Amino acid sequence: MFWSPAGYISSITHPDSSTPEPQPFLDGTVRRHQITHNLPARNGTWRTYPLSQTEPPYAISAWFVAHETVDPITEITKVLRVAGSPYEYDCGSRDNNAVTREECVLLVNRYDWKKSERNETDTLPSWLQSSDPADKNFGTVTDLDTIGVIDYTNAMEAARSWSEYLPNQRLPSPNGLWMDISNAEYIWARAGFDDRYSEARSLLCFTQWTSFFKTSLPGHTEPLRMEETDFERYQRGVHEGRDYSGLAWLRENETRQPELQDPTLGYLHEPPTSNRGINWLTR
Repeated sequence: MFWSPAGYISSITHPDSSTPEPQPFLDGTVRRHQITHNLPARNGTWRTYPLSQTEPPYAISAWFVAHETVDPITEITKVLRVAGSPYEYDCGSRDNNAVTREECVLLVNRYDWKKSERNETDTLPSWLQSSDPADKNFGTVTDLDTIGVIDYTNAMEAARSWSEYLPNQRLPSPNGLWMDISNAEYIWARAGFDDRYSEARSLLCFTQWTSFFKTSLPGHTEPLRMEETDFERYQRGVHEGRDYSGLAWLRENETRQPELQDPTLGYLHEPPTSNRGINWLTR
């Protein structure tokens, strides 16, 4: 699987150009990971699930793709428990860490999409140097709200086909598709792996506007998460044995400060690499 920011078609032509580095570091005023690499994915048929709002206008607010052997409800429930939307309460982890590694979930956050090396045009096919309208028109709203998924072995063929169209105009194929989430500004991704953390089996993509309390799978009316009142959350927390004294919060933030001040600390796991998998691109 190959990750790239803004989904330039040119990125798909050199997927082996960098190594995985999911290590958090400071970049100006934000903390992010640099993730541009291939990840092995489970062979076979993958299914696509557009996740729609449960209220009008019932628009697509997220996408989920998974191997056919994966139960979508079980997988999404796990991913949201481990690392859901950072804008929701009880969202789990916000960065790659020991917990996400143990749960076999890889996080790609809003600032993690590495920018395309657009000045390396000498390494690109001639048909791509001159025909990618996405590169030429970068900066429009349509550049920010789509994410592409493509099988590794069909990446070049898909690049040639998709290069003639803007991201939100690229038609799906048996080997991949571009998924549109209208009016997005930032995109998050969560990759679910098998129990050995060796092959990806699912991918969840959402934006800052996605509310999983108001989003459901196709054919379902119940949302993916059940919303609670503050009192209901408190009652549940007490029942689960949570510490509401504030001491746990102080200890957690005390240990985080050195990591934020020194980007070389707190090295995290590297996802497995492979020459077989799915290329994931965003635009």
